[in-house]
Amino acid sequence: MNLFLTSEAKPTLPTNFEENTWDTLKSAIGAIFLKQPNPCDLEKLYQAVNDLCLHKIGGSLYQRIEKECEAYIIYLQLYNLWWARART
Repeated sequence: MNLFLTSEAKPTLPTNFEENTWDTLKSAIGAIFLKQPNPCDLEKLYQAVNDLCLHKIGGSLYQRIEKECEAYIIYLQLYNLWWARART
């Protein structure tokens, strides 16, 4: 008698989970850089990232986050340069 239930089937993510999650994360990144309130709960953001990493999508996610942050950083650097020139 086997008391343990085993399943060979691996849980799968819903269709478009990666894209839907990325849209949410991208919105959160924008809110952070623009100092706006983020409508999404931080726990939900964490869980979404964790789910992607557990399904081996972490590498792709890292690249997307890096690219998104880099775009905001470049914008802020240009804005800072413009502001410094405007003050002189």
